Amino acid sequence: MLKWILLLATGLIWGSSFILMKKALIVYSPDQVASMRIFVASMSLLPWVIWRLKGLDKRKLSLLLVAGLAGNGIPAFLFAIAQTEIDSSMAGMMNSLVPIIALVLGLIFFKMETHRMQIVGITLGLVGAITLMYDPSAKFIFNRPTWLILTASTLYA
Repeated sequence: MLKWILLLATGLIWGSSFILMKKALIVYSPDQVASMRIFVASMSLLPWVIWRLKGLDKRKLSLLLVAGLAGNGIPAFLFAIAQTEIDSSMAGMMNSLVPIIALVLGLIFFKMETHRMQIVGITLGLVGAITLMYDPSAKFIFNRPTWLILTASTLYA
């Protein structure tokens, strides 16, 4: 039961971030929203950072900076900017492409081995994302916010 509760809580937290960004953009600029997201995340993780700082190899600090910018910093700004022009639901659904992008990047850059069930799971996820995004009356085009979200999702991956 605990696993289901944790899964539900995680889904609510991650899913609500797109709605909360959209609501915050009513009052704040995209730069302010992204900065607040990064600040709150930094403060909530600060105790673990302080605890682990002693064992940090100083030579790898530049790699951590690149990982932090690519994995959190830049995507936060891209999502906030994109959500000034796109629905939060569409942003969240497009973000569901992260596992697929991660698989493709893993295959290309790291010669990652895949298992049949991984491919089945990723394919099922892709079909689900396409099903959620499908609207016969809508025109889905690759415009500026779409590219921003795809770029952010690729950086997450």
